[in-house]
Amino acid sequence: MEERNIYSWNLLLTAYAHNEDYPRAKLVFDQIPARDEVSWNILIAAYARRGHDDGALLLLALMDLDGVPANQFTFLSALEACESIRQGRIVHGLVAESGMEDLVIVSTAVVTMYGKLGRVDSAKKTFDRMPHKNVITWNAMLAVYAQSGYLDEAKLFFELLPSKDNTASWNSMISGYAQHGNEEAIHLFRLMDLASDPAPNRITFISALNACACWSWALIVGKAIHDHLVATTKVAVLDVTVATSLVNMYGKCGDLDQAREIFNAMPAKGFVTWNAMLAAYAQHGHAASALDLFHLMNLDGVSADDITFTSVLAACSHLGSLSRGLSYFADIAQSFSIAPTCEHYLCMIDLLGRAGQAEEAADLVHAMPMPFEPDARAWGSLLGSFRIHRAVENAAVAAQRLHDLDPQSAASHIVLSNIYAAAGKMEDRELVRSRMKEMGLTRKARGEGGIGGNWKLQRMGGDGGQQMAAFLELMTSEES
Repeated sequence: MEERNIYSWNLLLTAYAHNEDYPRAKLVFDQIPARDEVSWNILIAAYARRGHDDGALLLLALMDLDGVPANQFTFLSALEACESIRQGRIVHGLVAESGMEDLVIVSTAVVTMYGKLGRVDSAKKTFDRMPHKNVITWNAMLAVYAQSGYLDEAKLFFELLPSKDNTASWNSMISGYAQHGNEEAIHLFRLMDLASDPAPNRITFISALNACACWSWALIVGKAIHDHLVATTKVAVLDVTVATSLVNMYGKCGDLDQAREIFNAMPAKGFVTWNAMLAAYAQHGHAASALDLFHLMNLDGVSADDITFTSVLAACSHLGSLSRGLSYFADIAQSFSIAPTCEHYLCMIDLLGRAGQAEEAADLVHAMPMPFEPDARAWGSLLGSFRIHRAVENAAVAAQRLHDLDPQSAASHIVLSNIYAAAGKMEDRELVRSRMKEMGLTRKARGEGGIGGNWKLQRMGGDGGQQMAAFLELMTSEES
């Protein structure tokens, strides 16, 4: 039988790698008698795409030991695999030693790598050192600013672009604004849509829809985008990502019927689509519908993730269904092999409190495992539970913890003052008010900036749920 040449080996290796059959790909790789740089690059790239950063970087080191020089494609995959700043700096150092830092494509990948790891300053230094830059390089640096939340810098950088007639630059700005809840995303999309060049593409529409999902008032803009998509798309059914963005936008803006209509019309749904519909029901108080949908999700064979269970537990909390909540919480690790997140614990604290199990809720706050630490949401939810059940001493502890987390906020003191008043402890109430005066805290029950105070606390709750609902209600119902 004729022996395979290196081309045949690499072809077989590529086939397994593209089919994501990594065990067989590694088996083939190990059997290649004389691996060349293509062999190494195929497997390193496959590991990087899969997220096996340690494996990809180990292969890079073994490649060097094997005497095979890395080329630009090797470094592109290695830079993509970096998941820590230590890894990133090591690979960047190897790039510099190889003399390939002068290649635009490689240095652009270094910029992107630093941005992904949150090192905006290192990304900018690399960008500034580059002797040659192309439009992809400029867009990479713009994306670093926008995605890292440096929106002012991104706006200034956007104005400095040598050319703004490429869709990618606009997409980076719109996506960055949307990601950080800045309504400038919608304004920028309108400007782009009115201009003839560049034309919005699929990514533009997804980013704009995600921006509309941040504010209920943007529903009219979201509907206009939807109408535009229907009018301009040649296919009868939108692709999964675009349709999911529509479900998310309508759901978060409160048009649940339209969200469900789009959801039902989708021939194929990923777990992200199911999560978007589940979250819409949970966030708008349609708890029974959320749990029914979760049942359908299981019947459809779609794997749940941690975000799924955040919505499910929030729905149980709304229903006051302690037994179902406890069962689902146990299932997270036991049946689905998912590590419970901080959001899951917060939902359970809220559920226990609503169900009259304030002491158990307090026990769960203290039992939250590392690396989670009880935050304002946990203590706020607990304070709400103690207030409802008039557990005065426990309420005082929770209020103090809240104050420790945010010394400039009067909210916890106001709530504690009302708890003392409801319990007839007027002397304690006056002590709290005196302490507030000593600390310079004013009795602004609606937050330090009017609505702004409440907004801050609501944002802290995130999409994951309703833990702060009881606390917010207390804040806005101060006795006159």
